[in-house]
Amino acid sequence: GLIEPLLKINITPDIGGKIDKIYVEEGVRVSKGQLLAELDTRAIKLQLNQAEAAVAVAEASYKDAQRNMDRMERLSQENAVSEQQYEKIKLSFEAAEAQLKQALAAVNLAKYNLDVAIMRAPFSGIVASRNAEEGDVINPMMGGFSPTSGVLTLMDFSKIKIEIDVSVNSIARIKKGQKATLAVSA
Repeated sequence: GLIEPLLKINITPDIGGKIDKIYVEEGVRVSKGQLLAELDTRAIKLQLNQAEAAVAVAEASYKDAQRNMDRMERLSQENAVSEQQYEKIKLSFEAAEAQLKQALAAVNLAKYNLDVAIMRAPFSGIVASRNAEEGDVINPMMGGFSPTSGVLTLMDFSKIKIEIDVSVNSIARIKKGQKATLAVSA
């Protein structure tokens, strides 16, 4: 038959990139949440800096557009501006608001990419195999996954599942909850 761990996972980042560091070796026991490996994050950190700068620019534009909109609403209530002037300022305000949302989304995306570039153990177990080396480029979006794809394979052997073949003659004698004895040669 076949004996397998109840939990088995190939540790793969959600984004592609070059593997910067692998912190564990094959056969090592790890705890849930433990740092296992990480991608090179220099480019992502630069993208985050760029996105944060874009937020600063967008916030300034938004504040300016907000002041202009507040001023225009007062003037509009006094019938001191044309409908066209009001619509132009309102459109500028909406564009500034959209640019601020876009800049904040870019910051959130860069932070997310930084977070998922760090691979942690989703459960406690044993590193069954090391499938990549530092410096390798990995792209989870390319497909072609095999049992050894990913950076590492993590298994939890605290509970196992056993798949065995049972002959047609023996199947009638097996009942749910029945005790069984297992002998493993290894």
